[in-house]
Amino acid sequence: MKYKLKNLYWEIYSIFFPQHKSLRKTIPRQWADLDDILDNFLDAVIISFVEEEEGLKQIELIEASERQSIEEINNNWGSVQNYNDYRNSHLENYKKLSEIYTWVKTGKSIQQKIVDEIYTENYDMAFVLEKELYDKTTEYYAELIRLRGYLWT
Repeated sequence: MKYKLKNLYWEIYSIFFPQHKSLRKTIPRQWADLDDILDNFLDAVIISFVEEEEGLKQIELIEASERQSIEEINNNWGSVQNYNDYRNSHLENYKKLSEIYTWVKTGKSIQQKIVDEIYTENYDMAFVLEKELYDKTTEYYAELIRLRGYLWT
């Protein structure tokens, strides 16, 4: 009974205070192509992870531990081996998420602006650049899906 009341509380709470508002806003109320919805949603996922949930602080945590003494590492991580295992299995992936975030926030829009500017002057070049933009974005999205296990905070 206690569990049911607690569950009911959270169900009612989420009606009035829905979670992940930034993600919900990416899905328009009017009709839109599914690829555009997916594109906007995945952008919002990485932005939410970095800006709202501060998910890339893991990089700072790992790198700060590199400057700590063995005693401090043992206190914070349990052992040096635990720290090394975590660092070796997670740091590269968090750096990849940082790279994806940078692409979504700046690189993608810069390249799209270049495509838009040369579109009328040199259609063939714009087509090639647009294909590169599409391929690079697809590569980053595939990587984001692969790394989805690292998106919890």
